[in-house]
Amino acid sequence: MQPHSVKLGVRPCLLLECKFWLEDDGWIATIELLGLTVHAPSFEAAKNDIELALGKHIELLLGERVAGDRERAA
Repeated sequence: MQPHSVKLGVRPCLLLECKFWLEDDGWIATIELLGLTVHAPSFEAAKNDIELALGKHIELLLGERVAGDRERAA
């Protein structure tokens, strides 16, 4: 029997310090370590938006690594 693989997406469990504060026009969320900041109308939206920003940041880093690996292999 031939082995086969299954491709699944996984969500990493990362604990990063995020700061949230309320300003006159909404909530600000930041992950200072990575230089990420979002602005949203509610706390819940700010939390969701900073999580999305973190995911996009990680995808960008992984994309750069894959591109670098391809260049070294060529």
